[in-house]
Amino acid sequence: VRSTLDKHRPVYNTSKKKHFLNFGIFIDTKKGAEVDHVRIFPVRHKVPDFYFEGPKTIYPWLQKVMMSEGLDPFTFLLDRDREHYFKHTQNLQWKAKVKCIGMSTLRSYMLPQEAVLVGPGRKSTEQSAIIIENFRVLGYTYFYLATDSTNVAQLKKRMVHLESDAYTVGIMQHYLQLGYLKVLG
Repeated sequence: VRSTLDKHRPVYNTSKKKHFLNFGIFIDTKKGAEVDHVRIFPVRHKVPDFYFEGPKTIYPWLQKVMMSEGLDPFTFLLDRDREHYFKHTQNLQWKAKVKCIGMSTLRSYMLPQEAVLVGPGRKSTEQSAIIIENFRVLGYTYFYLATDSTNVAQLKKRMVHLESDAYTVGIMQHYLQLGYLKVLG
């Protein structure tokens, strides 16, 4: 079974990146909506809730989430993860307020709530647009800067649907952090 991204991969970019995102965050939940513990390890068989390129991007992201939400690394992370977390992040201090957060809160730190992410297109005069609504990836399309408008409704009519799964969101977040994609503003 080919993923949605593989099916819609542009012809010029047929080389598959096998080990592109190889780390995942696995959520240990007691209730359906709240996260009590987080496991971080290389992806083997189970599909994780969040994909990352590797520890260099996963741990600073996790630290940002914990600082913003007032989470304590000693109660939020599992023992082995905590060891790696402290090894890969700066030693920052903050006051812990809550013990668990919802999945939607974690997801909101991956991508902007409402946005059109713009990146390079297939040709020099073309741009690609990825449409995000309510922290979910809707789809992508291509447009010409000179002739097409960047009206979201018009872009939506032409877009190719994308699954908003962990793999897709992980790739979008990775390219957004690298500056390869920019938020249309």
